[in-house]
Order: sequence, then C-alpha cells, then structure tokens
Amino acid sequence: MKELDRLPTADRLLALRSLAVLLGSRKAATVVAARSEGLSWAEIADRLGMSRQSVWERYGNEEGEVPPPARGRRPRAKGVPNRFSNCAAYKAVTSRPD
Repeated sequence: MKELDRLPTADRLLALRSLAVLLGSRKAATVVAARSEGLSWAEIADRLGMSRQSVWERYGNEEGEVPPPARGRRPRAKGVPNRFSNCAAYKAVTSRPD
C-alpha cells in the first residue's frame, strides 16, 4: 500500500477504482464457486458480512439458479396484476372517484 500512497491523489483514485473492480469480479467468482461447492446463501452472507438477501440479489443471477422464495411464497410472474385478499382493497384501487 505504500506504493499507492506515493501516487498523486487523482491517480490514487483511479488505482482504487481499478482495485475495486478487480476485487468485485473476484468476489463474484468466489461466490459462484462457493455455491457450486455446496455453501448456502446464508453461509456465504455470513462470511461476507452481508445479509442473505443482499448476497442473493447481487450474485444470484451470476449463478443462474433462482433460490426458493422466502416464507414459501411463489414468485409472481412479471406483468401479472396483483390479486387482492379482500374486496375492500380491490374496490379501493379499482373504483373511480365520483
């Protein structure tokens, strides 16, 4: 890191950005490798100091696997309108003001 400190401030910023990109790609590859070795999203999240949800949101697409939704709910297909659980809620959104 001493070499980094010797750079002018503007160059240090560029170097730090490059390091962040490099570390980000290595982290993504390591998360995918960890999943292929059987680690759960919760285990990976714990080791990265992140929540399970944020790890999955960030790296889930890179793995190509969609984990089961929380609390057993089925994911709603995009473009499908909401189904309301009671009539009052439905009327509140669909009725026109007089």
